[in-house]
Amino acid sequence: MNNGKGKNVVTSSSGANLLADVPEILDYREKGIVHEPKDQGLCGSCWAFASVGNVECMYAKEHNKTILTLSEQEVVDCSKLNFGCDGGHPFYSFIYAIENGICMGDDYKYKAMDNLFCLNYRCKNKVTLSSVGGVKENELIRALNEVGPVSVNVGVTDDFSFYGGGIFNGTCTEELNHSVLLVGYGQVQSSKIFQEKNAYDDASGVTKKGALSYPSKADDGIQYYWIIKNSWSKFWGENGFMRISRNKEGDNVFCGIGVEVFYPILKGQDNSADIQHSGGRSSLEGPRFEGKPIPNPLLGLDSTRTGHHHHHH
Repeated sequence: MNNGKGKNVVTSSSGANLLADVPEILDYREKGIVHEPKDQGLCGSCWAFASVGNVECMYAKEHNKTILTLSEQEVVDCSKLNFGCDGGHPFYSFIYAIENGICMGDDYKYKAMDNLFCLNYRCKNKVTLSSVGGVKENELIRALNEVGPVSVNVGVTDDFSFYGGGIFNGTCTEELNHSVLLVGYGQVQSSKIFQEKNAYDDASGVTKKGALSYPSKADDGIQYYWIIKNSWSKFWGENGFMRISRNKEGDNVFCGIGVEVFYPILKGQDNSADIQHSGGRSSLEGPRFEGKPIPNPLLGLDSTRTGHHHHHH
């Protein structure tokens, strides 16, 4: 853990030393700080689930693995920089939580609708943030180790929606349209697949079996992946999670992972790593696409609404 005085700060921009001293596998589910996946329903509130889930993780990490259930509905109803069920951005959720805190889920239950009044005055207890951190593409692995889980925006397609397990390597879109929580990474050895080729050898007149073939899309015989937590219920993917392909360094931005990465810093959290000091965007500079809401891909919202949506309460 970084002591906050900056001794672990990455100075090289080459990326050569970025992966020094980090484990090959990191899974925050195993560390007991990840709330089980929830279900956003027919509401484009992925941004609220990623960000609130991120706060749940950070709280548990700081409080002896106490996993609270916090309120996505509050952020959907009350975060006026976002667009409720028509999209939003985790960054603006964190800004809301800095100003207002986040209610307990039991005090403010999820309705999968956004035509509700903001009821945050009803909450007795709140978790509050002090600031927001940002992470650069080539620092994702460092950030996961030094900070904890981080919120990422991804560009997903039907391929992603129909994922049922394994390491996802399907089609994505460059347009970021969904928010998820990055909770770790890992790798698996791609076993040499023994295929019966049945190659007929003219000289000997026998059929030779057993040519070895190597699976493609792997670095040096190893498949690397991120572990992401989605908000499409526990029945999607691998119990609500996905293993999604990455390169060894974790900077190839497959499906957009790494382009927009933010995380919450809790009040009184003294070990927030200095990731953003090593070239990441400063914490309050804001995301690159200037507040356009992110439609949920499952809703099939027309992408033109992203920039031209006017929300009336």
